[in-house]
Amino acid sequence: MARIVCGVDRSIPARAAARLSAALARRLELGLVLEHAVPRADDRPDALAMLEALRRELGVPTARLRADVGPATERLTKASLGADLLVVGGANGQVDRTRFGGSVRASLARHARCPMAVVPAVPRLGGREVICGVRDWADVATATVANRFAGAIGLPLLLMHILPPAAGHGEAPSPAALERPWDDEAAYQLLELVANAVGGTPSLRVEPGTAGRRLAYEATAREAGLLVVGAPTRGPLGAALTGSVSAHLMRRSQRPLVICCGAAMPSLPQAF
Repeated sequence: MARIVCGVDRSIPARAAARLSAALARRLELGLVLEHAVPRADDRPDALAMLEALRRELGVPTARLRADVGPATERLTKASLGADLLVVGGANGQVDRTRFGGSVRASLARHARCPMAVVPAVPRLGGREVICGVRDWADVATATVANRFAGAIGLPLLLMHILPPAAGHGEAPSPAALERPWDDEAAYQLLELVANAVGGTPSLRVEPGTAGRRLAYEATAREAGLLVVGAPTRGPLGAALTGSVSAHLMRRSQRPLVICCGAAMPSLPQAF
C-alpha cells in the first residue's frame, strides 16, 4: 500500500477520521494526505490553515495538505485514484449533499477507485478482530482486502455470512437462480472456499438475520477493529429499491467500516 487520503471538513466525525487515518498511516508506514474541498479559490487560505492546525494536532508533520476547489464528491473521487485507502467521517456529523440528494459518502461508495473507510465519531485503532461480511463468491476480493488489513494491524480475521430470515425454510430455489447460500451447510461451504482463496486461517461464522443490521450488531458486540464489506453493485436506483448493506452500515455502524470500492470481482469458481 502507498498512501491514505483523508477527506476533512469541520465536523466531529471528520476529525475522528483524521485521527484514525494518522494512526493507520503510522502503523502501516504509509503516506498521508489531508484533503478539503472548498467552493471558491478565495477560501483556500483558510482551509489550508485549518489543515495545518490539524496536521500539528495529529503529530504527522510529513502529511500532505490539499485544499482544492470543487464539490467534495468530485475532489475525493479524483483523490482516490492511485490511493490505497480513502477515509471519511461517519453519518453522525455534518452531511454534505450531492445534486440528487444523496450523501457524499454514498456517492463515494459507488465511485471511489480504492477501498473507503467510514469512521464513526469515537473511533479507536485496535479491537478484537477484523470482521468481513461475505455475501457470495464475488466477495473473495473483499475478503482479500480484509485479510491484508488484518495482517497489517495484527488482528485475527473473521469471515461472516448472514443468512436471510427465510433461508432454510421451504423449497430452495434452483441452483441456476440461487444468488447466495440457502442454508448453514451451503453458507459454511462458501466461507471455506473464500478462506482457501485468501489464505491464512480466518475464523468462519454464519448468523441469521438482515445483513446490514446483523453485521452492525456483531461488529459492536464483538468489538471489531474494522468491519469490511463489498461496495453497492446495483447502482443508486437498485439500492433504493432493494436496500444496500453498505448504505445501512454507513448510517448505523459504530465501528470503523471499510467498503471495498473499485475492487475487481473474480468469476464464480466451478467448485461452488
